[in-house]
Amino acid sequence: MASVSEQAFEQKAIDLEVAESDFILLKMLGIATADKFRFQIPTAADLEELLKESIHPFCAYLEGGVPHKFSRPAEDGSFPEWKRGEDAACIRRLYHWSSEKAKQETTEEVTKVTRSLAAEWEGKLANRVGGMVPESDRRRAGLLCLQKVLKQEHTLEYLEWEVYTTQEQEERSGKKDGVQGWLFNQKDGQVILQKAEDRDSHSVKAEDARDHYSFRELMAVRSLAHGICKEAKPKSKVAVGQTTYNALTEAYLDKLRAELPQGFRGPSLLEVQKVDRDIHRQCLKEVARGDSSLEEGLQWFLSKTSRHQLWQFLDPVTSNTPDRAKVGQQQAAQQQAEDGKNATLCAVCQKPRAEHANKKFCSIPGKGKGQKNKGKGKGKGKGKGKKGKGKKTWWQDSESQGQGGEPPSKKQKTSDSV
Repeated sequence: MASVSEQAFEQKAIDLEVAESDFILLKMLGIATADKFRFQIPTAADLEELLKESIHPFCAYLEGGVPHKFSRPAEDGSFPEWKRGEDAACIRRLYHWSSEKAKQETTEEVTKVTRSLAAEWEGKLANRVGGMVPESDRRRAGLLCLQKVLKQEHTLEYLEWEVYTTQEQEERSGKKDGVQGWLFNQKDGQVILQKAEDRDSHSVKAEDARDHYSFRELMAVRSLAHGICKEAKPKSKVAVGQTTYNALTEAYLDKLRAELPQGFRGPSLLEVQKVDRDIHRQCLKEVARGDSSLEEGLQWFLSKTSRHQLWQFLDPVTSNTPDRAKVGQQQAAQQQAEDGKNATLCAVCQKPRAEHANKKFCSIPGKGKGQKNKGKGKGKGKGKGKKGKGKKTWWQDSESQGQGGEPPSKKQKTSDSV
């Protein structure tokens, strides 16, 4: 019998008119609740990858309560057409609802970080590793920074470097612990009294790393923040010790300080940040699947600094090579703009929505045949799969190059009974 959360997820899918075939495919992937949808697919980019690799290529149906899938007919259209259609939009609406639902359920679970708690965790960390508590607030991880690190257990999202603010930076921005405090309003030069909730909405970001020294300082705050939070929640799957992050920082510095042949340049800090982001996101995908922890993933990457393709991105390149991180950002922005432009045009006649009768796009030939189910019985099949014993993560496989596992075998069914 389905749990309450599974029933709520199924009912919402019906309300949002998710195609029955697509809903069955989600359940076959083990996504049967809002919590699983949100945290197994942590980002919108992961959702688009799921749609492309695991939803669009297949159709599914129930036979005797057992789910079956087969290849999607070619007349249903290519993925670029399908992703702009109503079926894909319904899945995105379900994902958005799942994100909000999961956020509500986990908000109360996050520990509220106070000065006394932070000092207690700092002391435990110093006693355990034989280190010293930071001497000044300029080197101490801020309370808001610690709060965001603790929330990573629920969001499973990569924390950008700007998150790692010091206590001094947070206080300088007016974000102090307590009910109210004085804040300098830079707009009109006045000193005003603000409530805590007003200050919490004010954005505080760490200063950008400009050189090797500022990079090391920023990474030291990151190492300290994660080390402190590991003392708070040592059993968390995203808990990473200070030693591991210190080793990761040194690996990046080795790449930055490597000897260069004549006519070559080393990696930029933007390129280092791109690699750091890619490494973490690959590790967090495994954490979301429940296969391993973030620290195990980072340690695996640290053992592959000379062989893995992500590390090879930081090898010296010719001096006339542009910053590849900037080029990637520009290409992504152009693609996003192009996708937004295409989304406003009909996939069939390439005319804007305003020129269509009833403001609706043309129907794509063959699209959605036998898939919509406005009625009852949606998603009744049980799609929970059992994990195989002794399953290895991609970083536990010595031959793996960190690309993740292949999707499950795709059994095709040629019969036309759906």
